[in-house]
Amino acid sequence: MAERQRSKHLTAADGRRLAIDMLREIRDEVGSDATSIEEEYREGRPQSDVLARHLRVVGRAGPAVEAGFLAVLTDFLGGAFEAPTDPEFYEELEAKLH
Repeated sequence: MAERQRSKHLTAADGRRLAIDMLREIRDEVGSDATSIEEEYREGRPQSDVLARHLRVVGRAGPAVEAGFLAVLTDFLGGAFEAPTDPEFYEELEAKLH
């Protein structure tokens, strides 16, 4: 019940910040091969579940948080084939929105 009440106060901005944090966490793990789908690079360790952990949080937080989170990921993935976007871009954008 308390979680449900808390989620009413969360906004799309909270979702955007969560996505920024997740992108940073994934970026920081790139050199460790923890995010690789190929087992040979992870040396028997499980693949990092950064995205799954964040999706569980987003799923419990409500539709506004989900909308903000997905907006950042959609933009990030849409630009991934051209040039990767740093998470800081979204942080600067967030500052402009508020």
